[in-house]
Amino acid sequence: MSNAVPQGHLTIRGRRDDDLHACERLVQATHLHDRYPVYLGDSARSFLCHPGALSAWVAELATPSPVTSPCTRPHRRQ
Repeated sequence: MSNAVPQGHLTIRGRRDDDLHACERLVQATHLHDRYPVYLGDSARSFLCHPGALSAWVAELATPSPVTSPCTRPHRRQ
């Protein structure tokens, strides 16, 4: 996997309900690959929607060409 940072405009905004499915997939893929978060709990959604959370944000990258999200790449263990 490349460590190159895609070129584009990064926007940080408050997370919306319609972001949750993509966020869940990303948390699950990260947990499988890197074992983070260490304590995922019952589900990715319970991790993302913790009752004690004050707020949540997402980052969006606008690029001239499509960027493959880490959660859509095949998982490979080395």
